[in-house]
Amino acid sequence: MDFVPPVELAARPAGFHGASRRGYGLDVCRALAILMVVTAHLCESFFVAPSFFPMLYSLTGWIGVELFFSLSGFLIGRILIDVFEEPRSGAGLMNFYARRWLRTLPAYFAVLAGLCLIYRQLDWRSFLFLQPLRPYSQSLMPVSWSLVMEEYFYLLFPLLILAARRLRSRSPVLAATLLLVCLWPGLRVAAILLRPPFDDFSFHAHALMRLDCCAYGVLAAWLRHRFPDGVRHFCARWHPAAVMATALVAVAGWAWLIQLMIDRQPLMISLGMVHWGPYYFALQSTVLDVLAAWLVLYASHVASAPARLLDRPVRAVSRLSYGLYLTNGSLLSLALAYTGLSRGSWWGCAVMAAAMMIAAFMLYLAVERPFLVWRDRFVPASKRVDGRFPGAHRRDVLERAEPHGIAGLHGGAAEMRHHEDIGQLGEA
Repeated sequence: MDFVPPVELAARPAGFHGASRRGYGLDVCRALAILMVVTAHLCESFFVAPSFFPMLYSLTGWIGVELFFSLSGFLIGRILIDVFEEPRSGAGLMNFYARRWLRTLPAYFAVLAGLCLIYRQLDWRSFLFLQPLRPYSQSLMPVSWSLVMEEYFYLLFPLLILAARRLRSRSPVLAATLLLVCLWPGLRVAAILLRPPFDDFSFHAHALMRLDCCAYGVLAAWLRHRFPDGVRHFCARWHPAAVMATALVAVAGWAWLIQLMIDRQPLMISLGMVHWGPYYFALQSTVLDVLAAWLVLYASHVASAPARLLDRPVRAVSRLSYGLYLTNGSLLSLALAYTGLSRGSWWGCAVMAAAMMIAAFMLYLAVERPFLVWRDRFVPASKRVDGRFPGAHRRDVLERAEPHGIAGLHGGAAEMRHHEDIGQLGEA
């Protein structure tokens, strides 16, 4: 684990070990996010939402996606902060792009190609990452809108950092981040007022309207990098369970208010709140992303599980989260179309959940892990890791990895990967 001065140990909650490159807390966030998304899809397919909360299942998946955005931004932000501290940032940036795309694109293209063969249809728009520009257009992989939105962020955000650096900004990463978090919410407010109705999903999922989707996580990463002691001391005052409960309640409450405005407009009119509707809807993702970024920032300091029994399941789900994301929607569509599964079937829901885990594991073994090995061999990560020598980082990782036993899934050597292996909807 990271070095913790003895004087600080007494003030820390159990499991709080300072900032960690691959800590248990980040795996919890990743596992929680994918379970929320998968649960929402399963429940929407097999069950009817309770009458007191019609959009309960949709909101669960919605919150999970926003948590993924903040988690990805936090992890990518840490990489970009390292990249742009190097004297030759151009070479570092090309390394960033190569490693990023070798992590996310092979599995995406593999699943998409399989769907094209199954449906005997070429989805050229999805191959070219154009579906987020027209969210209502037909796609063989509808859930890919959030993944492709992140790919847009990966492509454009480093260019904003380079522009800020050319303008001689003292902190180009912070300057580019503030540009997005300050300007884009206002653009959404203006766009949604000029283009009603404000419950149009194409607005929420439009790539150009959500360029700030990961920026709040980047801001959290910058704060941890710039003020490590202050952030660590602040986070140490909170118990992990209290933080998780508070964040989830706050996120759920805000999302519920938004959905109430969409589905219960007469009630909002009677309460005199109808004029706030467009503004709330335009800013809903902003509020959710800010809350999720705070949760991720705190989780990055939780390096171990409170109970050993929880460690392996959480890390296993985290490891398979990207494959679960890519396959869960397509498996559900195929199962409901070509099998006897029907609504209200608990056993059918359980069978589908198991099938998703198996498919994600097979995708990891067949595509993700081989490309990760190839990437680490031919596109090595940056040698600089938080100012420490690479050898020190390997020893630190091995000390944390040894008791976890996750090597059964991917091999012990893979634990020595750079922190950028942990990212979007799984491990980036």
